[in-house]
Amino acid sequence: MDYFQGEDSVTFTLGLIDTDPETGEQTPINCASINNCRLVMTRSMTPILSYMNPRVLYDGAELSFYLDPKAAQGYKSTTELYFTEVRING
Repeated sequence: MDYFQGEDSVTFTLGLIDTDPETGEQTPINCASINNCRLVMTRSMTPILSYMNPRVLYDGAELSFYLDPKAAQGYKSTTELYFTEVRING
């Protein structure tokens, strides 16, 4: 994880491959525009989980955590509620 500390963003170009189950033939499905398939994750917009207790969870356990929202907190629209739903593994 320390390798990425100096980076501000990571860019992924997504794509799909359709595989025919009978022949095994693969056909790429391309985007009309490359920008429609590009995903940019920016450190300043990505909330960071900095603390979680207990570290091992089980069904019915109570969880405490600290989350640094970074700039994502200011990204919400005015129609969204003030709380955020958090799901752990599901």
